[in-house]
Amino acid sequence: MQINFTITFLSITAFCFLTQAQSRFELMPTGPSTHAVNDSADAEIAKRIVAEIEMHRSEAGNPAVAELIRQKSSDSSRMSLDNDKLRRILARYRDNYALLQKELAGAGLSINKSVRGLIDRNQLDSAEKLLAGTAKQDAERDFLIGLLDETRFALNPALAAYESAAKTDPSQPRYMLAKARVEEHLGRITSAEVDFRDVVAMSSALAVEKAEASSGIGRIMRSRGRNDSALVYLSASLALFQTESATDHKPMAAALTDIALTQCDMDKADSAMILLDKAEVLLAGDSSSGNELGNLFGSRAECLVRTGRYKEASSNYAKAVSVFRKTGGQWSPDLAAALGNIGTISCQLADYKRADSCFSASLLIADSILGSDHPSVAVLQSNLGTVKRAEGDAKGAVRLSSAAIDTWRKHNTGKTRQLGIFYNNLGAAFKDLTAYDSAEACYSLALS
Repeated sequence: MQINFTITFLSITAFCFLTQAQSRFELMPTGPSTHAVNDSADAEIAKRIVAEIEMHRSEAGNPAVAELIRQKSSDSSRMSLDNDKLRRILARYRDNYALLQKELAGAGLSINKSVRGLIDRNQLDSAEKLLAGTAKQDAERDFLIGLLDETRFALNPALAAYESAAKTDPSQPRYMLAKARVEEHLGRITSAEVDFRDVVAMSSALAVEKAEASSGIGRIMRSRGRNDSALVYLSASLALFQTESATDHKPMAAALTDIALTQCDMDKADSAMILLDKAEVLLAGDSSSGNELGNLFGSRAECLVRTGRYKEASSNYAKAVSVFRKTGGQWSPDLAAALGNIGTISCQLADYKRADSCFSASLLIADSILGSDHPSVAVLQSNLGTVKRAEGDAKGAVRLSSAAIDTWRKHNTGKTRQLGIFYNNLGAAFKDLTAYDSAEACYSLALS
């Protein structure tokens, strides 16, 4: 039996998986984080909270205690100590949010700012407890709930929270940008593009917000095969990041990676590899650039695949998997994309056992995070079905290929090239079972 593989790759810089890549299982690139907290600003928050609470709790209420804390906090070498102190204080007040909120207000702060800092430092349980203790329902609280859900890869609840925030305050570009980012991850490309364009048009949007929105539009153009348009938006985004984020290399590295992938699509693999090397130099030595580095390894692997260098590509995807497991655990979209792409390369190398294992793991993660009706789930179902057929399990191939078609049709009502691939794979599986009438019907649908 001859197996003709038509297996698609997922872009790690996007799951449409996502954004991180997509009618190939591409995770669409998430791009630079929109909620990074400046260390010095966060230390200032910690300093003021600690000073206020320590003054309140001191038997004598001695202002000298507060002043001592302020002096220590101004020293960058004590920054982590003060942040640890902040976390202990938040834990100490976990049963009395009213008192904590009162004391934070006395320091000119808010619960929201403290929650934001905790989320960005991955103190998710503490952030959730603090949010749960606040009764006031406003746009910023909805935004923080969405941010917490997104950080936990609960994308559908995150989208609902962001939608609520954007509806309550449509003038706030941060809310619209977050909504667009998650819509892109969930494969709702049309809605994401509208929201990204709205952010670009907002006079109140910061330059970096416009840059990220421009990156989002560029990625969507690329997913539609409009590479010239994609380069226009991505290049504009890179220029903005270079001007506005000179000290933060991660957004620039992400923009270079997006441009490199677009050039790769245009059969300019050599130019793409040069840009990826530049992006890696920007990320070198930045301990907080885990996701960006993982995306870069995945993007380099994608370019290597285009030139037939499958073993090198597999090695880079393996590096990406290692990075994503460290930064996002076992349940992240980027990890699913990387595993799926290793499965695709394993098929090219006729290592079907490894391909089966990788596709199965990727499908489990994608189904759990993105939902059973996501387009990337359909691609993985079809890919795994193709592997089952290569392993002699034609019935399993029929089951998975049929499921892929049903899943894909939930979001794509028209005829697409990807749907044709699914029908072709299903027809081949029916042919192996000598169900020739069914096979002929599937081949006809694939050609229509």
